[in-house]
Amino acid sequence: MSRSQFTEEQIALLKANPYTYHVTARQIAFTKEFKEIFWTEYQNRMTPRNIFKKYGYDTNLLGMSRITGFQQSLKHETEAGLPFYEGSRPPGLKKELTSDGDDSPSVETFKDMQHRLEYLEQEMDFLKKIISTRNTRK
Repeated sequence: MSRSQFTEEQIALLKANPYTYHVTARQIAFTKEFKEIFWTEYQNRMTPRNIFKKYGYDTNLLGMSRITGFQQSLKHETEAGLPFYEGSRPPGLKKELTSDGDDSPSVETFKDMQHRLEYLEQEMDFLKKIISTRNTRK
C-alpha cells in the first residue's frame, strides 16, 4: 500500500511543527528530540497516535501507515542499540553535498566501497587458487 503525498499546504503545516526535521511531498523526518520524547511516552504505554496528537501532529494527515512505520522503525533501532539521530537516516549513511551542489557519495562511503572491492578481489583470488588446486590433482 503506497502512502499518500503531502500537498504544499500540508508540507507548510508539518514544517511549522518544531519536532519536524525535514518534510517532502512523500516523506517526513523527525528531530532527535521528538524521537526521545516519543520513545519515553511509548514506554509509558501511550499509543503512537496519541503521542503524535499530543505533540501537535494531525494524525489524519500523517496516516496510520506512517505512524505505525515510525513506531516500528524506532523500536527496531532501539532494540539494536542504536542511538537516536536527526532525520530519517543514521549519520553514517547521509550524503554530503559537494561545493557545486550535486549529491555525491561522501568520502566515508567511497572508502567503504573501496575496502569492499579490495576484499572481494582477494576473495576471488582465493577461489581461483582453490579451483586451480582441484584441477591439478586430477
